Amino acid sequence: MTKNDNENSLRPLWLLCRRLFELKVESAKLLTTEKLTIFLGAFALAMIAMFALVLILVFLSLALTEFLSQFMPKYGAMLIVSGALSVIFVLICLLRRVLILNPLARFLSRLFFN
Repeated sequence: MTKNDNENSLRPLWLLCRRLFELKVESAKLLTTEKLTIFLGAFALAMIAMFALVLILVFLSLALTEFLSQFMPKYGAMLIVSGALSVIFVLICLLRRVLILNPLARFLSRLFFN
């Protein structure tokens, strides 16, 4: 066999390997795009929900303050509401692993490894 025959017999194999590599790269691009889209959609939804929850919490706090101010001085009602919000904040900080980190890790692992 001559060198030319070897090159001719390996050329189709090389073209197939190159095409396979190109297809794998294209598949990886599409998969990354799909997963990134899902992640960014979930992130946007979480931010919108967080904003809505903050607004709801503010209005409920104001309403509770107004309700309690009927039975006590305004500053006492505000102190009670701010104390309750502080307790909620401390509980969220203490339970951040259970409430925030574990669900986030579960979501990301399911998204990127399945």
